[in-house]
Amino acid sequence: MALIKVVDSRGAADIIVHQSSSLSSADLLVHVVETASDATGYDELWHYVEGPSEVATKVHWVNSRCEADLLVYFVRSRESAGWQHGHPYQGRL
Repeated sequence: MALIKVVDSRGAADIIVHQSSSLSSADLLVHVVETASDATGYDELWHYVEGPSEVATKVHWVNSRCEADLLVYFVRSRESAGWQHGHPYQGRL
């Protein structure tokens, strides 16, 4: 389930993420959904949470792609979302 909590500290993050400006250079194409149940079982469907959640993946956004563990690109539809290729974080969000 991709419940995502944004954290300010790199040390508190599970994954360091960079938003790619290019679809072709992204590891993961992400679509943001409105409910947690819509994100269940999908790395590519993200639902943001605010409060503390034990099941949320904590991400820290960075401006430099070379500092990131994961490059994401946001897409408008669920059908367009998904992994571009194999990645160590596949199945871990």
